[in-house]
Amino acid sequence: MYNTMESAQYKPSVLVVDDVDIIIRSMERMLDRRQYRVFRADSGESALTIIREHRIDLVISDHFMPGITGIDLLEKIQDLSPHTIRILLTGHADLAVASNAINRSGVYRFLTKPVNFEELEKVIRLSLVRHSFEDKLRNLSSLFGELMLEGDEYMIAEIVENFLSIPDCILGNKHFIILPEMTDSEYIHNYSLFEEQPEKAIKICISLAREPLPDNLISDATEFYPLHNSEMLYGILLINPDKNEQSILKMDEMVHSTRSHIYATVAQTLGLVLSNLHLKQDLKNQSIIDNLTQIYNRRHMEHRLRQEIHRAMRYKNPLSVIMFDLDSFKQINDTYGHLSGDRALSYIGEELRYEFRKSDVLCRYGGDEFVIILPETKLEQAAGRAE
Repeated sequence: MYNTMESAQYKPSVLVVDDVDIIIRSMERMLDRRQYRVFRADSGESALTIIREHRIDLVISDHFMPGITGIDLLEKIQDLSPHTIRILLTGHADLAVASNAINRSGVYRFLTKPVNFEELEKVIRLSLVRHSFEDKLRNLSSLFGELMLEGDEYMIAEIVENFLSIPDCILGNKHFIILPEMTDSEYIHNYSLFEEQPEKAIKICISLAREPLPDNLISDATEFYPLHNSEMLYGILLINPDKNEQSILKMDEMVHSTRSHIYATVAQTLGLVLSNLHLKQDLKNQSIIDNLTQIYNRRHMEHRLRQEIHRAMRYKNPLSVIMFDLDSFKQINDTYGHLSGDRALSYIGEELRYEFRKSDVLCRYGGDEFVIILPETKLEQAAGRAE
């Protein structure tokens, strides 16, 4: 299980453009009270200068101004800063102006004067929320493309959760990616279980989580998205929306739809990434794992021994190696047959995995011979383990 890091408080930046000073000052007061960073401009030319010098999340522009009109300004801003949200204000709400605003400058909202500040505040807030989700959706492909090429489950979960986190001033989500221990049970990781009995599958994933989970993790508002491919369930993306987000989702169906689409896309793609990761790990294991004993083979032993010798010499740490064989193993094969000999080797592998540390490197050297590499272990300690 991985939890998102606390995101730093971020104040969205809003640029107000109007040639009427009293309107700008009124908007400034309203926006400042709501913890936005406010920039002001009394003309299109000065607004473009601010856009070039600062990161602006949202622009509110009057349409009829001296020089550049609001539509012309927002069209230029669309070219300079495509992801900046654009809102147009005008006292002349005719169809031609609205059509040009949408088709030429791609405005998010078209509002008429006199300004209804309650409505404007809601539009700003919802547009910033939508913008956050849509921005993340645009970046999904490149992110997951990188994850498909390299990384392990821990790195993938950390990157994805940091990717999902949204500034606290906009939303207060808590995200968890729960990756259960991979067991031998096909039942536990069978995706059809989630489709048929989602509550049971979720409980199993939580019970098998690799790290302790916080108390009161699940509430009535908790949402679950499975991480899966067509056959296997690899984990659960768990979303705990706070009360602030719940109220926003009720206000704007488009925000709710965009948000759900992002989480579903993240979960679906992450399931494919994990599937690819497990496939690569399986292929790797086939080349370095001994099939009978399920411990490393001689090829991997030689590679790891060189690594551990180099590491021990560099950091001046002790290193020990145990090598042993099975007494009278040939008699087992001759008396009871090779299948019995195979079962004996399998049992030895199981016992070694149980008795030794995870940091120890267990290897089948060949036949009935075994090698155990013990990093940071003195000779006396290794002798005790060997006995």
